Amino acid sequence: MNNNIAARTRATPPLWLFPAAHALHAVEEFFGGAGFSLAPQRMRGFNLTPVQFIVLNGVALPVLIYVFYLSRRRGFSQLLMLIIGSIMLVNGLLHVLTTIRTSAYTPGLITSPLIFIPLGVWTLLSLWGQMRWQRYCAGIALGGGMHVLISLVAHNGRTLFGG
Repeated sequence: MNNNIAARTRATPPLWLFPAAHALHAVEEFFGGAGFSLAPQRMRGFNLTPVQFIVLNGVALPVLIYVFYLSRRRGFSQLLMLIIGSIMLVNGLLHVLTTIRTSAYTPGLITSPLIFIPLGVWTLLSLWGQMRWQRYCAGIALGGGMHVLISLVAHNGRTLFGG
């Protein structure tokens, strides 16, 4: 079987896995960090109040679901999967690396190697060869850039939103 046929027949993750993974990860981050103590210092690098964390993730989940719906209708679901898969892969790896660096549990550590990293890798591998390489690289770059923006909001939430 030549590589083109193999790439086209490779199964991509179902779209519903991405919002489900986000929801599980957010629940772990909340209850493993801010939710127990209601103190932001428990969540290394986060500067959000528990209410801000809940609101941001409460808005992010339906937006993610809608954008996936829209991407299917408009024909850019592969690009969106690549962007979100890249975000999840980077986020998952950073949770693991932070835990190794600090020798302490960081909220999100459990769902990172069990869900985020495998889903990110699966997405990137399954879409390799199914898109022009420029679009593929642009999707990964957009995912990396979006992760930076998400991190900036999480690290500066109290400054941005008050609290």
